[in-house]
Amino acid sequence: MIIFVALSIHVPKILAEDPQYDFLYYLTEDNFNSDKNESYYTVRKGLINFVDNNPQENFQERSIIFRHDVSENKSYEVSFDEVRFVELKPSFQSPDGYELVNSYGGDILYFDIGYDKLFLKGYNVSSKMNIFNSNVYFNKFNFLGWIYE
Repeated sequence: MIIFVALSIHVPKILAEDPQYDFLYYLTEDNFNSDKNESYYTVRKGLINFVDNNPQENFQERSIIFRHDVSENKSYEVSFDEVRFVELKPSFQSPDGYELVNSYGGDILYFDIGYDKLFLKGYNVSSKMNIFNSNVYFNKFNFLGWIYE
C-alpha cells in the first residue's frame, strides 16, 4: 500500500512536461480608498493596457508589475514600458495546459487571493508558486496573462 501511494505521488511528476509559459501579474496596495473608480491594468487584444480612471490616485506608483519565470519559480519586477508590447493570453489555462489555482482550489483569473497560496497545476501535479515576499505582503494579486514568445 505504501509503495502504491508513493508511486501515485511521484510518477505523475516524472511523466509531466515542465511548464513552458511565464506569466505577468501586478500587485496593488490593498488599503487605498477613493470614492472614484480605481485605475487598473488589463489585457486588450493580447497586449497590456493601463486604464486611468482616477489620475489623482497615483495608481502606477502604488502598483508593481511582475513577470513570473516558471522554470526558476521566481518573480521579477518589470516596468509597464518593458511589457507594453509583450503578447499575452489572459485565460485560465496556459497554452501548455497548466493553470493557476489558489490554495482553496479555485481559479484566480478574476479573484484576489489575499494571503492564500498560489499553485501551478496541470497533468496531475501541482507546485507552489513563489510570488510573494515580505515587502508585498499586504497587496492584492492581479493576474494579467500568459506570455507568448
